[in-house]
Amino acid sequence: MSLQQKDVVAAREVARIAARTLRPLRTERTIRSLAKEIADQVWETPWLLVEKDLLTVEEQTTFNGVTMHLAKKDWPDGWRMTYRVLWPDSQVHRIIMWPRFYKAARTQLIAMLDAKSGTSELMKERIHMAIVEDFEKR
Repeated sequence: MSLQQKDVVAAREVARIAARTLRPLRTERTIRSLAKEIADQVWETPWLLVEKDLLTVEEQTTFNGVTMHLAKKDWPDGWRMTYRVLWPDSQVHRIIMWPRFYKAARTQLIAMLDAKSGTSELMKERIHMAIVEDFEKR
């Protein structure tokens, strides 16, 4: 795992520009909010990507155009260090990366509709409406 300084500088600049210029996606508000929360959690604890089955340790990963491969021996400390080098700003990370977690957020909400989840009927109704709205927007 070797990143050159110029790669890191370029990746950070691309992220900052993208965060300022991205147009909002047409998504449902509840799911989008949860996806942003997941993005924040991942920034704090990057190995949640593996725990939430969004990535495997063996995967080739691209961060802002800088490609690297993390071996098992790099996990989790090397991942955390690299993630923080490329994403030093949590707000930029949130703005750019939340769409990556949208599907996971929707899946998490759908799981809350299960009778055994302990979710109140009112919340289940709101989640159901959010999921229906999401599918209508797509």
